[in-house]
Amino acid sequence: MQKRRPMLALFGALLFWVGLAATVIFAAAVIYLVATGSSADGIIFALTLPPLVIGWLMVRRSNVPFGDAINL
Repeated sequence: MQKRRPMLALFGALLFWVGLAATVIFAAAVIYLVATGSSADGIIFALTLPPLVIGWLMVRRSNVPFGDAINL
């Protein structure tokens, strides 16, 4: 059995939630911009998805169950 790393899971879960929140907020902004006729740039998701993925990978690497880690 591998060693659990709860601090890594905590930081990974926080990064995951921040990335998820930023992605949702920026997705809403892109939808609004497209609906009003302005141009929306796809670079927004290039800035918000990496924290989400890195947080998910940190939780997976910590050997703590994902459901336990994100229930802060």
